[in-house]
This record gives sequence, structure tokens and C-alpha cells, in this order.
Amino acid sequence: MEDLTGEIIRLDQEIQKLLNECDQKYRSIIKEAEEKHSKIMDHYLKLLNRKKTEMEQKFRQELKMYAQNSKKEADRQIEKLKKSFEEKKDSLTYELFNTLKKEICR
Repeated sequence: MEDLTGEIIRLDQEIQKLLNECDQKYRSIIKEAEEKHSKIMDHYLKLLNRKKTEMEQKFRQELKMYAQNSKKEADRQIEKLKKSFEEKKDSLTYELFNTLKKEICR
């Protein structure tokens, strides 16, 4: 009976030792996984920030080009309106003088 009790105690100690080793290994694995997870997340955050910066720069360039094109188009429209005004001004002036001439000569 003493031998059996001693064997049970020895097995219990061995089991406890194995449980402690398993717990340490578990904690080690968790720590390593958290470190790797952190590195992976940092890497992807850097990639996302880089992509965001690239997209912002591209957007600004496109916006600048749009503004330049809009200004050029507006300048063309203004020139067209000025030309039209000059053409119509001459015509209107001519018509006005003819109308005045007719009125005066009546």
C-alpha cells in the first residue's frame, strides 16, 4: 500500500511537472503569436498609410489638372464671349446709327 501511495504521489508530481511545462510552452506560444501579429499589423498599417498617401497625391494632381483645364476652358469661353460681344457690338452700333439716322431724317 505504501508503494502504491508513493507511486501515486510520484505520478501526481510528474503530472504537475508536465502541466507546468505545458503552461510555460502555452504562454511562450501566445507571446510569440502576439509579437508576430503585432509585426504583421504594423507592416500592413504602413502599407495602408503609404497607399493612402499615394492616393492623396494622385487625387491632388488630378484636382490640379482639372482646375487648370477648367481655367483654360473658362478662358476660352471668355474669349469666345468677348469676340461675340465685339461682333454684336459693331452690328448693334451700326443698327443704332441707322435707326437714329432714320429718325433724324424723318
